[in-house]
Amino acid sequence: MGGASYKILWDRISTRGRQRAHQHHAECQFGGAYIERQQDKNFAHRDINQSSLYLKRGLDVTVAILFLIILSPLLMIIATTLKLESSGPTIFAQRRVGFKGKIFKIYKFRSMYVLEDGAHVSSAKKDDVRVTQFGYWIRRTSIDELPQLINVVRGEMSLVGPRPHAVVQDQYYCEAIPNYVLRQSVRPGMTGWAQINGCRGEIKNIDEITNRVKHDIWYIKNRSLLLDFQILLRTVLLVIFSRDYY
Repeated sequence: MGGASYKILWDRISTRGRQRAHQHHAECQFGGAYIERQQDKNFAHRDINQSSLYLKRGLDVTVAILFLIILSPLLMIIATTLKLESSGPTIFAQRRVGFKGKIFKIYKFRSMYVLEDGAHVSSAKKDDVRVTQFGYWIRRTSIDELPQLINVVRGEMSLVGPRPHAVVQDQYYCEAIPNYVLRQSVRPGMTGWAQINGCRGEIKNIDEITNRVKHDIWYIKNRSLLLDFQILLRTVLLVIFSRDYY
C-alpha cells in the first residue's frame, strides 16, 4: 500500500474517531434530543405498547398516593425526630438528572449534617461521619427515601427505574461510560434492577458504576409490569433482611 493510500485510510479513521467523540459529547450535553432519536428507533419502547406505559404511570401515581396517606403518621414522626435531633431542614432536596436529561429536585429525609448539591457531591460511605445518629437508622431501613413518593406523583420519577444521580456525578459518568445516557430514556426510579442485584451503596471505581449501567440498560430493554412487581417485592425483602445499607 502506498503512502497516499495510508494517508487516505488514516484520514478516514481519524474522521470516524472525531465523529464518535463529537456524538458522545453531544449525547451528554443534549440528552433529551438524543433520547428522542433512540425512541424513534424503538429502543425505549421495545415490546412496550402505549397502553402499558399509561398503565405503569397510573399504577405509580395510585400506589404513591396510597402510601403517602397510609404512612403519613410515620412520616410526621420521622420529620419531628429529625427536627429535634439536629438543626437543618427536615427534607433534603438535591438536583438529579431524570427523564430525557431533565434536571429535577429529588426529595429525601435529611440524614446527614451536610447538604451537598453543587460541584462536589460525595456518596455515603460505610461509617460516614456526616450521617446523623437517627439518619443512620432511616438510611439503614431506606425510610429516608420515602419522600420520593412525592417525586413519583409529580411525574419526575417512577417506583421502578434506574436510580438518578446528582448532576455533577451524572455529567462525569456520561462522559466516561458509553451508552450511559440511555438511562434517561425512562423515568428514574425509587428502586431498580441494579439495586436488587447488589449494585447499591458507595461507588468506589468506574467499573462499579459501569456494572450498574449495564443492569439499568438491561431493565430498559426488558421492562414490564411483571418485572416491576418482582423488583418491588425483592426490594422490600432486601430492606427487611439485608445489612448492607448505610
